[in-house]
Amino acid sequence: MLTRDRADIGLQKFFKLNYTALVDRKPWRKAVQMTRTSLSLGMGGMISMSSYNKRGSDAFSMYFAYFPEVIEGLEFNDFWSFLFYGVLLGLGITTFFGLLETPISALTDQFKFARNHRPITIILLCFVGLGAGIIQCTRIGYHIFTIIDMRVIPFMAEIMVLLQLLAIACYGPHNFYRDINAAMGKKVNFFGYFVSPYGLIVRISQFVLSPFLIIGELVLLH
Repeated sequence: MLTRDRADIGLQKFFKLNYTALVDRKPWRKAVQMTRTSLSLGMGGMISMSSYNKRGSDAFSMYFAYFPEVIEGLEFNDFWSFLFYGVLLGLGITTFFGLLETPISALTDQFKFARNHRPITIILLCFVGLGAGIIQCTRIGYHIFTIIDMRVIPFMAEIMVLLQLLAIACYGPHNFYRDINAAMGKKVNFFGYFVSPYGLIVRISQFVLSPFLIIGELVLLH
């Protein structure tokens, strides 16, 4: 591509800073939506999958501290490290399964029939998703997809994040972090009091910064 004519013009436009875009709300809205979508915030996937963890389990330390330390002691550790993190990449790509687990968990927890017939519930939900996907394969499917992708999903994700914050506030911050502490199964030191999953910084972010940012996004970026 660099050998083509006028390639330098494209590179100049690509690397040239446009400070006027900082005062435009559209790039900010796109950045917020992309961040929320990439992290699956407000969609319930991480919450649903974390409900299957055993109490006291520390998945982050297991994947990024213990396993790499074990692999480092193996022969051909570079090869095994490549395979290990390739598996992690594959798990990240299959985020859809976590998103599908959200309605499955909601239905099985709420309705006895769905709980007793979990395979049937999963199959029905998959067929519902298949039907919704087939509609988007029609001639007007692109327009439907654009509306859902650009309008429905970002707005609903904002509302879901706000509702989750309200639910935690109604349940009580003290009760919420007490449950997290019990699930983690261990106490933290002075440093962890500030940066742990139930530390002071996380609490300030969840109960002070996040509500104002979500409300500001709903008001200013729409």
